[in-house]
Amino acid sequence: MLRRRDGTGAGPAARPAGARAVGVEFGLPDTVAYGWQGLSVAARLCATLNDAIQNPDATRRFRDTGAEPVLHNPAQMAGFVRRGNAVWRPLLREPGIRLDG
Repeated sequence: MLRRRDGTGAGPAARPAGARAVGVEFGLPDTVAYGWQGLSVAARLCATLNDAIQNPDATRRFRDTGAEPVLHNPAQMAGFVRRGNAVWRPLLREPGIRLDG
């Protein structure tokens, strides 16, 4: 998984100025929203991908773009998504925010 602390999943040019403000507005000033991309893959492919992500050149390139490499197996990724949904779905539903896609 790759995650960004700016909450976008996009590069530095696309970072919103108010990403942290959403948490403050909902009374959660210490909340950090992560934009993330995950791959649902078989365990062997996952292990190969995690090995590649740990390559020093790859790690440096990810960090140069603002991404933080986080190694997860499929079960850990599923748990990450489940925990994120438990936090963010109620916050988005209450004011009627809808996400497309």
